[in-house]
Amino acid sequence: MLPLALWTASSCGKTEKVRQLLAQDPDLEETGGARESTPLYEAALEGHFQVLRLLLSAGADAACTTNNGWTPLHVAAYQGREQAALLLLQHGAEVSAAHDDGGTPMRLRAGTRLWCGCSSRTAPTFRQRRRHSHAAAGGHEAVVRLLIAHGADVSAENNDGGTPLNLAQGRGHQGVVRLLLLEA
Repeated sequence: MLPLALWTASSCGKTEKVRQLLAQDPDLEETGGARESTPLYEAALEGHFQVLRLLLSAGADAACTTNNGWTPLHVAAYQGREQAALLLLQHGAEVSAAHDDGGTPMRLRAGTRLWCGCSSRTAPTFRQRRRHSHAAAGGHEAVVRLLIAHGADVSAENNDGGTPLNLAQGRGHQGVVRLLLLEA
């Protein structure tokens, strides 16, 4: 029951509960929960920076993936969480990691309605998220700058041939378009 408790506490931002559970079993940071995500992924998804930092200091793998290939950096970039993205990069997250659809953190999804802020239990399925775009398309300039500084490929294509530039253009994010054109 402890793995599910850690997953839930991480998802809900219960820093002290996470600390208690890790003290009981320090290996718990690698356990998965629903959708085979890890507590670290859930903390990044829900924007719980203190939990994210605690899990990373306990040895959580910043490059861990869900069953669809999404990493904590994907969701941090997707949500526009610069501080979380930086922390993940500092702990070994791969800036060029691609999920099953070929999307990288630079190209993370953000369509007409971001699903940020909702519980992971009510978030759209992977197939539903395919209709959206990614960090460049979401207009997250600070995150785009951070990813570029860490070597992100600004011209990387997803499985459908989409690039961060054409996604940012399609969403009207002129600041991101300028950043990407400077790097192209």
